[in-house]
Amino acid sequence: MEAYVKVRLRCVSSFYKALCILNIDNSTWYELSVLQAAYAAEILIKARIAEEHPLLIFESFPHSKSINGDQVEIEDLFKNGRTIQWSDLPERLFLTTGIKLPNKKMFDNFGRLRNGIQHFLLHLVISMFQKKHLSLSMR
Repeated sequence: MEAYVKVRLRCVSSFYKALCILNIDNSTWYELSVLQAAYAAEILIKARIAEEHPLLIFESFPHSKSINGDQVEIEDLFKNGRTIQWSDLPERLFLTTGIKLPNKKMFDNFGRLRNGIQHFLLHLVISMFQKKHLSLSMR
């Protein structure tokens, strides 16, 4: 149970960081705060599912050929297991706990926003920074 408390504290910490980021003057902090809030929500939901059984947060497991020894160790799960995707969280949460998200459409839209920032916008910001940094170093 102590591990779940630590996970929840980590989640609250991530959410707090997301709120604090909004107060810093930087053009990308808003996007980063969305990523932090999404991460916090994902960890919080997975922690609740894991309270039922830790393996319920996985969608794929290590193959028996990749396991050293007779049983699956936590390292095997970290290395070769895959946890469930954001889009599968509401269904898994409901099936394992009976908890239904009050607004699944909002959850799905927030996931799309997070994916857009994570996979597209952040790369553009990094690319712009690299171009600016390279141009400054060439002077």
